[in-house]
Amino acid sequence: FEGDTLTIRERKRVRGKHSTRRVPISETLRSVIDEWMTEHPGGKFLFCMAGLVRSKTRRTKPEPITRDMFHDHFKRALKTNKWKVIAGLHCFRHSLCSNLAAQRTDQRVINHIVGHVSPETVKRYQHLTPKVKEDAISQLFESKHE
Repeated sequence: FEGDTLTIRERKRVRGKHSTRRVPISETLRSVIDEWMTEHPGGKFLFCMAGLVRSKTRRTKPEPITRDMFHDHFKRALKTNKWKVIAGLHCFRHSLCSNLAAQRTDQRVINHIVGHVSPETVKRYQHLTPKVKEDAISQLFESKHE
């Protein structure tokens, strides 16, 4: 985390290897992270815990939050509301791609932000919302009559 960008560590591009990429973050996320840093228990991991978060295992020193711990907290947070149908965190990646595409963000920008390199992956992540389809039809036919 540096300035208005976040460094993301990946491991899927080359089997068994890790790579990193830097992505911009919104002002809202920046302010949330700044607030979190005032309570942060220390250490090199942005997302860590040391008695600040309820867990099955009691932690006394800052440790990175594991994938399983994060998933557990995520599921518990959604358990009692309309979002409980969300299968997992990966849906947010699809939503980000779809929403960026819906606001007509250049596909190269989307690919850079989410780390897509192949056309097949790009297609897999693009879901058009009903509103985007309706707007496309409206723009096509309504602009002809003006």
